[in-house]
Amino acid sequence: MFYLPNYCPKLNPDDFLNQDIKSHLGKQGLHTKEKMIKTLNIHLKIKQKQPDVIQNFFKGVIINMLYEKCKLLILSVISTLQNFDIPFGEKLPSAK
Repeated sequence: MFYLPNYCPKLNPDDFLNQDIKSHLGKQGLHTKEKMIKTLNIHLKIKQKQPDVIQNFFKGVIINMLYEKCKLLILSVISTLQNFDIPFGEKLPSAK
């Protein structure tokens, strides 16, 4: 089980879709609310027929979750090494 922060766009597939929509609408140069709504509806209907694109939004979340977990693990290891006063780049003492 993963505990997520209250808000973290890197871990939210909705934010990937929102980013896609904003990018698409921004390139259209829309000047009226009606054109924006029509273009948005067309874009979303196209996305509904592209399940691979939607799956990639979730893959991005999984990759970001793994990255965050690995980053925390690495920081934990570094902290532990610092507590033992082992300078980086030197050999660890061998177990006897």
